[in-house]
Amino acid sequence: MRKLTRRETISSIGTVLVGGFLLWLDKGDGWETIKRLVSHKPALIVASVTRPSAAEILSGEKVDIRFDRVVTSRVVWLFDDREPVVGWDEVQHAFVNEPTQAGVRQPHRVDAFFRLGAKYETVGSVIVVAPAPTFHAALRVAGAHVQVITSPEAGNYWHLDGVTLASYAGGKFIETASLRSAIINLAVVADTTGRRYPPDSIRWGSRALRWFTDTADLTRSIKTGATWTVYDFHGKSGEALKLMQPLANFSDSARLQPR
Repeated sequence: MRKLTRRETISSIGTVLVGGFLLWLDKGDGWETIKRLVSHKPALIVASVTRPSAAEILSGEKVDIRFDRVVTSRVVWLFDDREPVVGWDEVQHAFVNEPTQAGVRQPHRVDAFFRLGAKYETVGSVIVVAPAPTFHAALRVAGAHVQVITSPEAGNYWHLDGVTLASYAGGKFIETASLRSAIINLAVVADTTGRRYPPDSIRWGSRALRWFTDTADLTRSIKTGATWTVYDFHGKSGEALKLMQPLANFSDSARLQPR
């Protein structure tokens, strides 16, 4: 076998490096990385709070949104062209897919308006949000109690650990009250008034969980901002998942109806 000359060796190595660079540009995020390096404007980074290395964001998942470099001015954040939030260079959010298309990935948009030097700038990002694992929840306020009925699992992988009320203000979720839980018989669900509630044709699985607190906790949560319910899960490998649902998004079909 003929031994390669020094020039041929350098040429071969150069060919491999160039090929690898072109593959990185084409298949990886090379072009986006180069654009960020040459651009004077910062870019947005969106990541799950509990799964920062996850490749996709789930519907309702609590996420952290920040700039890839320092921004010292106040920032106006706009979510899906309808939810302005005034804050700083980092904000929390949960992108909730439209329930009418719950089984498909849906695009969501975030824009940030801020001052950079002597002028104002804007940057935006489109996030494709994946469907969340199948999970059922039904909320009612019965007398002095807030009651949430849930399935014990989301899909076949995530186990529900806890339910919390949270307020959203200034771009941050503030968890205000943890709900207590009990396993219930699906045949009859009764509230404190003695009225009975069937599961209303929702597929809860073999059992369900009832989470409850008093309305004073709900009132405190509402006073501090828009109110959400927070569902904390752990996966079979031990990882955590935090799904959020605004109280306004509980549909009539998901509520328990009196018998």
